[in-house]
This record gives sequence, C-alpha cells and structure tokens, in this order.
Amino acid sequence: MTVFGGDIIYASDINRRAGTTTATSDASATSGTTELAIDQVTINAVSGHTYRIVWWCPWLGSVAADRFFLILRTGSGIAGTQLTFSTIVVASTSATEGETVITEWTAGSTASQTFTGTFRRSSGTGTLTAKGSGTQARLLTVDDVS
Repeated sequence: MTVFGGDIIYASDINRRAGTTTATSDASATSGTTELAIDQVTINAVSGHTYRIVWWCPWLGSVAADRFFLILRTGSGIAGTQLTFSTIVVASTSATEGETVITEWTAGSTASQTFTGTFRRSSGTGTLTAKGSGTQARLLTVDDVS
C-alpha cells in the first residue's frame, strides 16, 4: 500500500488481522520425537492475498542442550504442509524461554484455512512444554499483508 502526503489512512487499511489464538495455560509436554500440535488458528483466506503468520511461544525444556523444532504448518494438527521452522536449544531447565516463528503464505483460493504451530524433538532425551499464562500468553496470529 502506498500512502502519499495528505492521504487519509482509514482503520481498515491497517487493521488487517485475519485471525488470532491466545493461550494462557500450558500445553502438554512433548513425548519422544513425536510431533505435537500446540496452537492453531483458522481464517477465511481470500484468493491471491498474502498472509503473515506469527507464532510467539514461551517454552520450558526438561534437559539442557536438547534441540527441538518449532514448526508452522498449514492445516489442522501435524499432517499439514510445513511452511517454516525454527530450531531451539534448551539453555536452562528452570527458566522459561521463548521463540518467535514467522512466515508468509499466499492463498490459492478463497476458503477457510487453518495454521498450526507444533513441537518436535530433534536430539536429546528431554521434553518441551509450551508455556502460557495471563502475563505471558502464547500467540498465533495471522495478518493479511496484501
């Protein structure tokens, strides 16, 4: 969107949130190397529009130096197409850490679309728990950036 000097900017020009999920309680811990769906959000996608998906996830690991993938997928659960991922390494087993995973996706058709944030252990022996509270919520948001 180009804004020229003196142009009026309407709230609808910048308020383009398509969907959001806020989690204020802990999710289940991972088990082994099995991928676990943590958060999901469903939007009404418009063909040709590009959407930015942002997942802010506070987490706590049980074994230092373990590695986990935080994955963003299309679809519900762990079967959807992987859009992107981030690798995290547990530094402390007593302090909550956090990671932001961001990607963009363009709708091929006008339809309902679900996005899911998941965990999967890549190395180590411990578990990872997605944390959530009233003062440190997990957020999965989708914005129309077309």
